[in-house]
Amino acid sequence: MKKQLKEKARYLRKVVGKSIKSIAKELGVSSSSVSIWVKDIELTKTQKQKLKATMLNAGTKASAKMYREKRISCQKAGFSEIRENNLHLAGCMLYWGEGSKGKNSVVFTNSDPHMMNIFLRFLKECYGTNDENISVTCHSHVLSTKKLYEVEAYWLKVLNLPAECLRKGFVETRIPKRKSVKYPYGICTLTVNKTDLVQRIFGSIKGYAGIQDEEMWLN
Repeated sequence: MKKQLKEKARYLRKVVGKSIKSIAKELGVSSSSVSIWVKDIELTKTQKQKLKATMLNAGTKASAKMYREKRISCQKAGFSEIRENNLHLAGCMLYWGEGSKGKNSVVFTNSDPHMMNIFLRFLKECYGTNDENISVTCHSHVLSTKKLYEVEAYWLKVLNLPAECLRKGFVETRIPKRKSVKYPYGICTLTVNKTDLVQRIFGSIKGYAGIQDEEMWLN
């Protein structure tokens, strides 16, 4: 029996180019035994490349699974956090309607200063988000009467955030058909790069709305 296992192990190593660990698992023996049986077998360059690619792919899949499980856990926590709190409800509904649905960051964009202020309050009061975790990016237009630095100063003042939160803004140069600018102070984007935070918000949205789709916003 041992001789047959050894022969099979050598075949899997030499011809198929399998790893010692995968051979041991397939044959139901220890990796140390397989290592001894195939120690004189040198893999070809092609086999080494294929084996490396397989190992990298396995590592990627394992990481993806781990992060997916983390997102599921955060959504479940968020689902259980729905509360009789008008600010929390308002923030979740605003994000459902206006927020980005990326899985790793909270990204909220709008031109309405009142809406932006409510959402910022939601992040700070309901989740304890600090200024140092918040990024502000402003989007202006070349036809605007306000320069980009004026737009950025306006939003920092409206949101009562320090200049350290500001990220490089940009100016839209495409001329619209109406040739007028609707928002003189442009558009502001608040970003918080925290997977657990955005997934908790998603979970709360599901809780408020009675959404049972477990796959929603995970991928």
